[in-house]
Amino acid sequence: MESNHHPRRNPLSQPRNPYAIPLAIPATRETINALAAIVPRKTEGDAEKPGPALMPIIKPNETEVDSEAIVERRRPAPPIGLPSCLVTTLKQHQLQSLTWLQKSWIYGSPGVLLADDMGLGKTLQGLAFLAWLRDGIRAGTITRCPLLIVAPTGLLENWRAEHDRHLAAPGLGTLLPAYGKGLAALRKPGPSGIPGLDLSALRAADWVLTTYETLRDYSRDFVSLHCACMLVDEAQKIKTPAIRMTDAAKAMNAEFRIALTGTPVENRLADLWCIIDGVAPGHLGD
Repeated sequence: MESNHHPRRNPLSQPRNPYAIPLAIPATRETINALAAIVPRKTEGDAEKPGPALMPIIKPNETEVDSEAIVERRRPAPPIGLPSCLVTTLKQHQLQSLTWLQKSWIYGSPGVLLADDMGLGKTLQGLAFLAWLRDGIRAGTITRCPLLIVAPTGLLENWRAEHDRHLAAPGLGTLLPAYGKGLAALRKPGPSGIPGLDLSALRAADWVLTTYETLRDYSRDFVSLHCACMLVDEAQKIKTPAIRMTDAAKAMNAEFRIALTGTPVENRLADLWCIIDGVAPGHLGD
């Protein structure tokens, strides 16, 4: 599952408590009744919810740097320039941003933080870069695999609308919406009865649009997906170390990562550190 440009280890495992002590509990009627009173019963809607999560194990880099991204120039690479399907004229700062993203990819950076202030067109800049990657995939310069966009639920339709506004057909290609009704269509029984997603459908898509919560709840499936690029919007959602949402994003197997946020530091420098550790592990130390 590992990428040359993002060497995190992400085997799947159930969390274990190193201090847990095996304890024999007699199966008396009183014990069974007591357990039944505290174990929540399944309702009709529970079948639609993910079961016990199998979470990826990552090297968090919190107390020491034990996972560091490799910087290795990508060859061959598409020529720097505007993507073929872009129909919106970029402003000067947006053009500079696109060029910077392209150079970062060619240089071999594992990922970047694009922290433009709000209203300066981060969505357009991200779409233009992804369209440039898609041109490279169609030309055979870049290995074919999906592009993944992760955003808060309230922004998903905005990403679809902005895609159609700024990119002419075929744009980023075939979209797989992994949310709402699209997510329901993707669900399928997984191992041990735990609900999962249709990996063949994910891998066949040109670009996938999903939420942070879905990435977290179905991390077992998403970490099996090799992405040409993962773009996370409102990246302050992964500013907190050691929570499931952050770990799920950090464990993804993506050749390149872009974090977009208009609020790169909200309260602590640790917030900025965690976001950077998500796109370029080890870049800011522990």
